[in-house]
Amino acid sequence: MLLYTNKGKLIRAQFTAESYEELSRVAVLEPTMPFAGRKVAWSPPAYANCHIVARSGKELVCASLDNGQ
Repeated sequence: MLLYTNKGKLIRAQFTAESYEELSRVAVLEPTMPFAGRKVAWSPPAYANCHIVARSGKELVCASLDNGQ
């Protein structure tokens, strides 16, 4: 499962009925939208062809999700 946080991080995780296991985490972009005294990344990312496309008020990022397998 891929999870995208409001801090601009992408988490790869495995879920079962009993547990959540975080497999990896990476910063995709810097959050820029001010909310409640902090900066957030609220624009939802798009996923296509083994890539993630995410944006903030400062940047647009396209990153490969392919790990070479």
